[in-house]
Amino acid sequence: MSLQPLHDYVIVQAKQKQVSKLIHVADPADGDTGIVVAVGPGEMLANGTRGDMSVTAGQEVIFAKDILRKDKQDDGTEHYWMRIVNVMGILSEK
Repeated sequence: MSLQPLHDYVIVQAKQKQVSKLIHVADPADGDTGIVVAVGPGEMLANGTRGDMSVTAGQEVIFAKDILRKDKQDDGTEHYWMRIVNVMGILSEK
């Protein structure tokens, strides 16, 4: 199934750790981080243009967990649906 958020929503997949060759679980130690899966087109502004989305699919982000929707896919992966304002930062490796 393909997920495509609308407006200024972002879908983030919970980070997972491998506990065996077959089992992957959400890692509570990583808490509020995940990988961006899909990004909406942006909020419709009063002048008729779309607002910029500051993240792209594939980026690792840290986010506020207080206002979001949690969704579990058929394959067991967890996705968080949130507005772009709930994404607090992009994690990058140095």
